[in-house]
Amino acid sequence: MAEVALVSMPFGPLFSPSIGLSLLKAALTREKISSRIHYFTIRFAELVTSRFYLGIANGVRPSVRSLAGEWIFSAALFGDFDDDDAYVESILHRPFAKTNVRRRGISPALIERIRGARRIVNQFVDDCAGEVLRDDPPIVGLTSVFQQQTASLALARRIKALRPETFVVIGGANCEGAMGAEVVRQFPFIDAAVSGEGDLIIGELARCVLEGRAIDHIPGVRTRARADAEFAANRFANAPAVMRMDDLPHPDYSDYFEQFRRSRFHRAFSSRRRADAGGASGCTARSADSTARRCSSAASRRTARSPS
Repeated sequence: MAEVALVSMPFGPLFSPSIGLSLLKAALTREKISSRIHYFTIRFAELVTSRFYLGIANGVRPSVRSLAGEWIFSAALFGDFDDDDAYVESILHRPFAKTNVRRRGISPALIERIRGARRIVNQFVDDCAGEVLRDDPPIVGLTSVFQQQTASLALARRIKALRPETFVVIGGANCEGAMGAEVVRQFPFIDAAVSGEGDLIIGELARCVLEGRAIDHIPGVRTRARADAEFAANRFANAPAVMRMDDLPHPDYSDYFEQFRRSRFHRAFSSRRRADAGGASGCTARSADSTARRCSSAASRRTARSPS
């Protein structure tokens, strides 16, 4: 059983692991705290196709200004609205100069695919919650970057409803400063938000939660009580930044590669590699593994060059 479940929801990166979560996993391992990263990014892309997924994740089809990824998962967080058509008419049909294709609204076919993705998110989030809770983790940590906030909050809500004793924490770019403070004020199923880099405080945070101790003293960790105090003072502290990269452990990408190898994308890449051995497709298939090896080798070379 993993003591900490770390989660990357849509529309996070698809064909690469989360370096942030991978660093946190390695930091927890160093503290002898077990963890597992769940890449539900892969699972959702299998449902909606990688082309559609990457179009939204990369902010190109439709424009990132449409926030289509957030709207898709808003059905799982807030429920369906009677004015769904209003979003389509006022946002998706609106031509954003210099951002939408040919400066016109997006195609009816793409709009229908966005609507179709929205129709499946409730079951998808339920399935994600079931998989996370199968290991009965005392702590669930969610990462949230652009167009990932609503999906992460929707999962947090499901987890808290199914198992209220689970400690749910969220972090990432969408939780910086006042944004993270407002998240814990607005969403009672979030127990804490981390503002800033979590690498140096994740071990202490997890240990305090597992042992039933208070966490309000940890820099950058925002509970509801602490958020109210920070709003009153109009000052929002961050977790301490990492000043020496060599102090970090090597990122642990093992969960990503395990889940990617079970996906249909790995089978597709493998087929291309066999068809075009040594060509561009083979390079693409091996790129993520190669990146991990290069990172490890680079760190080793830095260590070797460091004065004793």
